[in-house]
Amino acid sequence: MRCTGPASFTRGGSPLFEYADGGWSPSPREAMPDQWLAKLYTEVLGCAPDQVSYFHDRSLISSRGCTADTLRSMAEDFLTSRQFTSRRYDARQRLLVLWRVGRESEPDPAVFAGQYRDLAVGRRSWRQIVRSMFSSDEFDRMTVRICSGARYGWAPMSAIDLPDTWKDRLLRFFGVLGNGNGADLQAVLDRARPGTTVRLAPGAVVRIDGQVVIPSGVRLTTVGSPKPLAYASMARLVRTRTTGGPMIVLSPGAALTNVWVDGQRADPAVGIDHDSISIDVRAGAGETVLRDNRISNPAGWSNVVLRAGDGLTSDAPALVTGNLFTGYSTKFHYTETEATNDMSTNQWGFADAVSNSYGNTLVADNQMVDVTDVSVVMFRVAPSTGHQRSVARDNVVVNAGNSGWAAFTVDQLAGEQGRWDFAGTEISHNLVWTSPNASLLTVAGIGTQPWFGEAGHGTGPVRFVDNTTGRVRINTQMAFSVSRMSDVTATGNSILATLRQHTACPTTYVGVEDAPGLVIDVPHEEVVFEPFLQIPAWSRGCLVVHW
Repeated sequence: MRCTGPASFTRGGSPLFEYADGGWSPSPREAMPDQWLAKLYTEVLGCAPDQVSYFHDRSLISSRGCTADTLRSMAEDFLTSRQFTSRRYDARQRLLVLWRVGRESEPDPAVFAGQYRDLAVGRRSWRQIVRSMFSSDEFDRMTVRICSGARYGWAPMSAIDLPDTWKDRLLRFFGVLGNGNGADLQAVLDRARPGTTVRLAPGAVVRIDGQVVIPSGVRLTTVGSPKPLAYASMARLVRTRTTGGPMIVLSPGAALTNVWVDGQRADPAVGIDHDSISIDVRAGAGETVLRDNRISNPAGWSNVVLRAGDGLTSDAPALVTGNLFTGYSTKFHYTETEATNDMSTNQWGFADAVSNSYGNTLVADNQMVDVTDVSVVMFRVAPSTGHQRSVARDNVVVNAGNSGWAAFTVDQLAGEQGRWDFAGTEISHNLVWTSPNASLLTVAGIGTQPWFGEAGHGTGPVRFVDNTTGRVRINTQMAFSVSRMSDVTATGNSILATLRQHTACPTTYVGVEDAPGLVIDVPHEEVVFEPFLQIPAWSRGCLVVHW
C-alpha cells in the first residue's frame, strides 16, 4: 500500500526485450481489475501506485480469485488504513473518496446525506460505513464488470456540493469563496491585484460553464494548500458543459496550485469536444506555475496546453510540477468510440496530460495514470517565440487499465518541411510502466514521423536519457523511436519490453529513421515509418493504423 517514489526507479532485468504473439486487443488479456486497482491508489491515497505494491495486490487477487469478497477485503484495507485515515480529511471528504472507489461514481446526493448524518451524530463508525458500501448487492453486481478487466472510467453522474459546515461559514465570513460558479470566481479574480493570492474553501465545488481567467501575477489556490495526496480536500473546479475552449486560462505570470481541476468527461451533460481542454497556460512573463494540483478527465484533447502569450517569447520559465493527472474516462482505440479511423469524423476520445508548445517549460515530478494519448508532448515552437528547449524529468507514467499512444514525444508535427529547433530539449529519469492488461504503442517518440507519415525535421541536441520501466516488462511495439531528428543522445535507458504488433509500424526494440548524429547504447534498427496517404486526415503515419 505504497505510493510511487524514487525506490521504484530500479534498474536491471534481462533480456531487454521479448517478442510476443498477439497485438493490442479491445478485450483484456486477463480477467483482472487493473483500472479499479489503480484507483485504490489514485483515489484513496492520492498517488500513482508503487510497482511492488501494485503487483503484490494484483497477485493477491489472482491467488484468491477476483470475487466480491476479495475486492471488498482489499478496498476496506485501503480505506481504513493508517495511510488513508491520517489524511487531513473531514467526514464529507472521506465519503467522497469512498464513492469514487465503492461505486466508481460521484455520490448519490440522498444516500451521501444519510451517510454523512450517521457519521456526524456517531450512529455509525467510519469502518461500518465502509463495510456497508462494499457489502451491498450493488457492489456485488459491479464486481462482474470490474473483474472482467473492462476499461470503464466513471459512472455518468454529476459532481455534488458537499454539505456546509461551520468552517465553510467562517471562511465565507472572511471572504473565502466556497461553492459557486465560474462567474463568482471570475469576479473575485478580477478584483485581485498582481502579487496576491485568491483562496478557495477546502472541498468547495465551483461549476464553470464558460471560461475562468487567472490574471497575470495572481495565484489561485485552496486554503491549507493540500497536495494531491489529499486531493479530496482541494477546491474543485468542475466543467458543466463543452464550450469549444479551455475551462481555465492561466495568464502569463499567473499560478494555479493545490486545486482539483475536473473536466467531468463522464457527465452526460458535458461529454467530449475536441477543443474543450481543461487548462490553457499562456506563459512568457514572470514565472507561470501549475503546481501540486489534481487534474482529471478532460472533455477535450488535453488536460493542459502551454503556449506563449500574445506577443511574448519563451524567455520566462513555465513550471508544471507535482501534479497528479488521471485519464480514466478517456479512450485509446477506435473501437472504444466510433469504430472508424476517419479522423475527420471520429473524436476517438483520447487525450494528453501535458501538451507543451512553450519553449521553456519544466515538467517535473508529476504522476500520470491511464493517460490515453501522450503523457508529455514537446511540440515544435514558432521561431518568433524562441525554440523548444523544455525538460521533462522525474515523472511517473502508469497505464493500468487504459492503453496509450506514448509516454513522451518530441514532436515536429506534420506538414511544413522546414527545420525546427529543439536544442536543449531533454526527457530524463522518468519511470514508465504498464499493467499486463495495458499497452503503450511506444514509450517515446523522439520525432513523430510514425504519427504523421510526413513530419518536419528537428534539430538537436536532444537528450532522452536515464529513463526506466523499473522492475516491470511493459507491453509496447517499440521501446522508443527516433525519426527526422538530428543530434539525439539516447543513453542510460533501461526499458524492459514485451514487443507486440499494435499498428502498421515496424515492431522492433528501437526504430530509427533519418537521425544523423544519433548517440545510442541499446540495440536499434534502421526502419521506414511508412505513410498512409489514404487516411482522410492530416495524421497519416503508420502508428495511426491500429489493428
